[in-house]
Amino acid sequence: RNGLWNCEELFEFSGSDGSKCAWYDDKTVIMTLGTPNPGDTITFKASSLKPPCPANTECEVSYKLNPTSSSATMNPPLNPIKPIPSISTSPSIGGCDDIVLDPTGSSGSGGRAWES
Repeated sequence: RNGLWNCEELFEFSGSDGSKCAWYDDKTVIMTLGTPNPGDTITFKASSLKPPCPANTECEVSYKLNPTSSSATMNPPLNPIKPIPSISTSPSIGGCDDIVLDPTGSSGSGGRAWES
């Protein structure tokens, strides 16, 4: 129950391989998600759940858990981050040069890389 573990051990969702989970208590998991999108589905892998075992002991499972798989849809945030764009480029561009636009001065990307 202690420490971080890969969320994909117990949950399936887009980006679960890069997300971390930790047990808060016997019934609650805290998830640090990568970059989920509204509308993404998180599925609980019921067959992966095992009963708790005290630390530093070997446990024999004397009872069987019968959880059911379930899923939930990710809702958009109530107060989404508003992007603040800031685009820069070279002060002079030759006739045959490519125009390079640099969005790295922008903020509010929600943890995602800026795309063009």
